[in-house]
Order: sequence, then C-alpha cells, then structure tokens
Amino acid sequence: CAAILDAQPANPGANCLLARARLRAGAGAEARALIDRALRTAPDYPPALELDARLRDEVEGDDRDAVARAYRRALAVSPASGPLWFAYGNLRQGAFDDAAGSLPSYARSLAATPGEIPVAMNLATAQLKLGDADAALARCEEALAKRPTHIRALALKTTALYDLGTPAPADAD
Repeated sequence: CAAILDAQPANPGANCLLARARLRAGAGAEARALIDRALRTAPDYPPALELDARLRDEVEGDDRDAVARAYRRALAVSPASGPLWFAYGNLRQGAFDDAAGSLPSYARSLAATPGEIPVAMNLATAQLKLGDADAALARCEEALAKRPTHIRALALKTTALYDLGTPAPADAD
C-alpha cells in the first residue's frame, strides 16, 4: 500500500487497506486520517464507508445517532453487505436498546450470509427480548444442527424452552 500511496496518495483502495492495518494495530487516529482521505477522493467508496462506520462505533465512541447515520450511509451504498447489517443490528439492539429495530437488520444479514451463527444468535436474543420464544428456539435449533455444542445456542435454547413452559427438555441439554 505504501508504494501505491507514494505514487497516488489519494488512492481510496490503498488508503482503506492501510487503514484496516492501522485499525488492527490499534492506531485509530491514523486509520481515521486514511479513511477521511479515501472519502474525500471517493465519497461513496463502500470499503471507506464501512470503515468510517466501524471507526465511529468501535474506536472513536461517537454518539449513537452519528454511528447509526454512518452505518445507514454505508448500507445505502452496500445493501448486500451481511457484516454491515449485522453491525447495524448490534447497534440497534445494544446502544439503542431496540430489539425490534434490530430484527430487520439481522434478517438482512442472514439473507446475505446464510448460516452465520453469531448473527442467528443475536437474532434469537432479540426475539427472546420481544417474547417470541418459538422463533428464538427455531434459530437455536438451526445453529445446533451445525454445531451441536455451541454454548450460546444451548443457553438461548434453554431460555426459549423455559419461556415456552417446557423446561424438561432444556434441562436434558
């Protein structure tokens, strides 16, 4: 990336790749400068928009509304991105304490990346919060069919079964 940036300092791809490396190294301020440069050059460049939202959310601690705007902007450009929908769902369920608002995001994430157990478990958690134990149980069963010893799936399944008034099968797990 450094060689590309020496020749083309505004190259959005190289700036984003280097920003990812800086982010992994814990250098959030350097990553921010690189993302800002990429966005000045290509305001709708999907990787830059995704990194901008992640930085605001995970590193810079922006207020939840600014983070939500950044995710929505990234999703407007990359509506098929499962990881972006997952992150936006997590923001809705976590920072906004909006389990109902997280459901569409998790559903879109699963549509884009079927079978992703972490997404399914976050969806099951939101469904349990909303009192839909049947739907949560179905998500847990899907996850357990793939990974029978998945701890979170087992725990959420137990919760769903108790919520449904059938603790005996849950106790066997």
